[in-house]
Order: sequence, then C-alpha cells, then structure tokens
Amino acid sequence: MNDDNDSVQAVFKRSLNRLLDRHGVPASQYGRLESFAALVERPKTTVHRWVKNGVIPDIATLLQICDCLSCSLDELFERAPHASAAGNERFFESSPPLPPEVYQKFRVKRDFEQHPLKRMIYFSDNGNVEVDLPAAFFTFADPLKPIGLFRVTGDEMIGFCSPNDRVFFDMEATEIASSAVYVLRVAGRLTIRRLRVRLDKNIDVLCENPNYPPEMLSPSAFKRFSTHLAKRELCILGRIVARLNIEQLSVSSTPA
Repeated sequence: MNDDNDSVQAVFKRSLNRLLDRHGVPASQYGRLESFAALVERPKTTVHRWVKNGVIPDIATLLQICDCLSCSLDELFERAPHASAAGNERFFESSPPLPPEVYQKFRVKRDFEQHPLKRMIYFSDNGNVEVDLPAAFFTFADPLKPIGLFRVTGDEMIGFCSPNDRVFFDMEATEIASSAVYVLRVAGRLTIRRLRVRLDKNIDVLCENPNYPPEMLSPSAFKRFSTHLAKRELCILGRIVARLNIEQLSVSSTPA
C-alpha cells in the first residue's frame, strides 16, 4: 500500500502509534498488538492492520479508539481544531470533520447535511452558554422559538427522566399548564418539577419519585426567568418539550 507520509493511512498509522506511546502501551516488540487488542476487544489480526498498515476502521470503531485513548478524531488524524472567530461570532466550515478519504466512506444523508444549525442555551448551576446543534434533531420544536437545554442531575423525577438525561424546554412557555413539567430555579439551583393547578388556583409542586414529598405554593410565588432576577427567586425557565436519554455503554457492548 501507499505509505506516503501525507496519505490518510500513513497519518492514521503514525498518530495511532503516537497515542499508544502516550498511554503507555508497550512497544511493538513487547506486546503492543496484544495489549491494544485487549483494550479495544478486537482480534490481534484486526489491530495489526491498523497499527502496522494504517488501515482505517469504521466510524464506530474510530470513536471507540478515541474513547479508549482519550483523544478526538481531529487528534487521531492530526487535524488542528478549528479556531473560533473573533468576538462572539462563530463560523462553521462546510468541509467534513474527517479527511476526505474517510468522510466519503461514512457520508451522512444529504438531507441531514443540508439542515441548518439551531442555536440554543445550555443551562447549568455554574452558568449558561450558547450551543449550536443540527436543526434536524429538533422536529419537536418551532424553529423560531428559543430552546433551552439542561442536564438532569438529581433523582427527584425518576419515572419521567433519569439522572444524566438531557431535557429540552420551550423558554417562552412560562405560563403554568396543569400537569406539565418545567425547568425551575429554586434557591439558586436548577431542577425539574411537575406543576399541577389546584381548584383553589394554588400550585402543587410534584416529584415523580415518591421519596420526595409534594409542596403547595401560591401562583404569585413563581416568577418568569430573567437574567435580572435575583438568583434566590423561584422562577420558571420553561416547559419541557422533549428529553433525551443518555445511557453510557460499556466497551464490551460494541460488536466485533
């Protein structure tokens, strides 16, 4: 095969061996192939093709290698990360995230590629940041409405969502609709609760987990979220419109 230093196979081979060195995997004559094969749970003959010949595996395996070696695809293919533009503006290149030879093997559908990016706000107790994700993911939401994103940490809403799930919420939906689930800020911390309007107009604040008792509050206790609102104020950030379950899979669940 072509072992030109600029070929994508040569780059992959060189970078892979460099990363293996960095992670303390033994040199070739001392069991590199055996150690790496055990790490990624692949046959020795398979990893030999990667390490010795620069044969590029499928995208799922590339991501597994990145996970095992704590690196990015950019690092695996010796691509410099894209620099952010000056100021708050960010530009997104139309070039593929991998070298062209790799990208053509795993080209995604054209209708997905042509979707624009949707900007949303990722909320956390430590601060908020704007992020951009492909709009194709968000068929559940009006493209013109502001969408918030929050990672669930507590177990109060087990049954509706689980710790480490991501929930998406409509930031304009701050009026209480009975039995809907909202992202709230309570005593300076973000959380999720189901709100139920009682006949007397007071609000039941409910957890799905029976270990947490309900509370009852007056409607006037709830404020609409604003950056100018004191952090200790109880406020509604928005009504949850979708959730994404994130379940971490072990390496052993990856097919050979």
